Amino acid sequence: MTASSSIIPALRVRQWLPEWSEVRFGGEHQAKPGDHFYIFSLSASTLKTLSGIQRRETRGGLRRAEDLGIQRRHDPARSEKIREYVRSGFPWSDLTARQRSSGKFDDLKKPGWLPTAIVVNILAPDDKRGDRSVAKDDLISVAGRMT
Repeated sequence: MTASSSIIPALRVRQWLPEWSEVRFGGEHQAKPGDHFYIFSLSASTLKTLSGIQRRETRGGLRRAEDLGIQRRHDPARSEKIREYVRSGFPWSDLTARQRSSGKFDDLKKPGWLPTAIVVNILAPDDKRGDRSVAKDDLISVAGRMT
């Protein structure tokens, strides 16, 4: 699928609070945010097709406290815990390896859903990430009206 081959319905949500108008924008790391965002449903395969990921690391670069793009270090044990939850649900994901292999708890297996939103930043033609920008053929457009 390409971005131009489909229309994805979305809800436009106004997010601006009156107090935010008092903020002086334009300082370092303080661009004025948009006054709305969109909520929509998208298949994982379409999201993967439309998105790009720029892996950020602190090694050899900024100190962690100074790098605004890093939220937390990757914790492989936590990722494995999440992986087990998605594969086999709760409480199976909290069982020990011995309990899982015993066969006594097989009835506890079920899908583990993660009903959460993924925040996606839709880049405009002039937006840059480092020295990179979105290729012209990969741009998408958001069209609609506020009701």
